[in-house]
Amino acid sequence: MSTETPQPEAVEPAPSLPEDGYPFPLERRPRRTGDKRVELREAVAKKYVEDTTSSIRSLAEEFDASFGLIRNLLLEAKVELRSGRRRKAAGK
Repeated sequence: MSTETPQPEAVEPAPSLPEDGYPFPLERRPRRTGDKRVELREAVAKKYVEDTTSSIRSLAEEFDASFGLIRNLLLEAKVELRSGRRRKAAGK
């Protein structure tokens, strides 16, 4: 009987992370404040009201903003939000 203990297999070291600890660079959207926020609010509200097929998500993508920001802008503009559920056409 051998008295040697089995050695664990060599494991490759994990790739090192940048100093901030994230494996990819984080990019933040700029804050929309003051006049820029007012302009964005008016543009988003106008588009949402005029184009009944546009959703908050599609507006967020179009204006490069988060869903939450677009929703808040619509609420600030006192726009009545549509239901997220679409009605089916009658008889279908």
